[in-house]
Amino acid sequence: AQTKSNPRAATAADCMTNAAVRADINGAAESVWWNVPTVINTLVPVPAMPVAQALPAVANILNVRVQAAMNGSCQQILDGPHGNLCYCNGNVVGVKADGMDFFVGMKDLGQMFWPSANSTCQKYNFCSNFNGLLPTVEQLDMMYDNKSSLNSLLLTNGGVKLTEDEYNNHYYWSSSIGSTYGSTNYYYAVEMYVGEHTRSSISSIYYVRPVTTCQEPPEDGPFGDLYYCNGKVVGVKAGNMDFYVAMQDLGSMPFFSATNACRNYSFCSNLQGTLPTKDQLLTMYNNKSSLETLLISNGGKNFSNDSYWSSTYAATGLGDPYYIVHIPSGNVLTGPSGYDGVVGNSYYGSIHNVRPILIP
Repeated sequence: AQTKSNPRAATAADCMTNAAVRADINGAAESVWWNVPTVINTLVPVPAMPVAQALPAVANILNVRVQAAMNGSCQQILDGPHGNLCYCNGNVVGVKADGMDFFVGMKDLGQMFWPSANSTCQKYNFCSNFNGLLPTVEQLDMMYDNKSSLNSLLLTNGGVKLTEDEYNNHYYWSSSIGSTYGSTNYYYAVEMYVGEHTRSSISSIYYVRPVTTCQEPPEDGPFGDLYYCNGKVVGVKAGNMDFYVAMQDLGSMPFFSATNACRNYSFCSNLQGTLPTKDQLLTMYNNKSSLETLLISNGGKNFSNDSYWSSTYAATGLGDPYYIVHIPSGNVLTGPSGYDGVVGNSYYGSIHNVRPILIP
């Protein structure tokens, strides 16, 4: 059967019960089952599925369990992304411009120090399972490049446009490390008038605008550069890494204690950790900035300003040494102490840091 007349525009009362559309066909009402798309912007005649049964002549009654747009169209809006908008409970909670793979929060969260900015964004609840994040410097650059479209979407949907001022540098904090001096990190901040960058200590006070993927992460398993267990991030990776790094060190200890601690470390049920090899530690060094950005953004800890045990045996003929890597510098220690910048080792009784990894 085919519907032969346009159903009238739906009202809020129409959008109440179920996904069956009862359409008036040649004056006789019949029950027609209609697969409702995610968003119905216009109600038009559609091919009918097999008729369930004939009904009393009730013309053009729509029973669709969806939210009604008050302009007369009927919409089903589930939590999550819909075009350039992120929805939660029927409300727009984030917007994005074309080409962006993240959504921007509807308003600033205030001005604050970097530690408060990072923790406030992590605690910001876009929806039940859409947590906020402090944007990276790359994401802030995209926000600046698309600020006209973003501001239009924000204002149209009840939000507040991005803060910018020609005469005052209103910077936004990022989660990206700009530089490190000793053990102190300086983070990038970006202002929205001309897109200028700066690198600042964590005691500077800048604006904060959270972002989100607007997607519910998996209970267990990989999700981009993050590994989840029970809805929480338990490991991160960067670049082309084929392993995940634990969210924090396990402490400092001798070699055999390190191997046991990593072996007994549970990333998730039935997913045990392992002590990284020398090459894996050097990969962590090469991706240190990206890894630490992900670690801090997701509640983890930066690498220590010290050396880390590897599981790689150094066959030097001098006792029982194993390679260790000083991740902040990329140097590999030789002997109990000192750097040679090339290849080195440390005896199993020495005390060094431990960071387990997960190889899925």
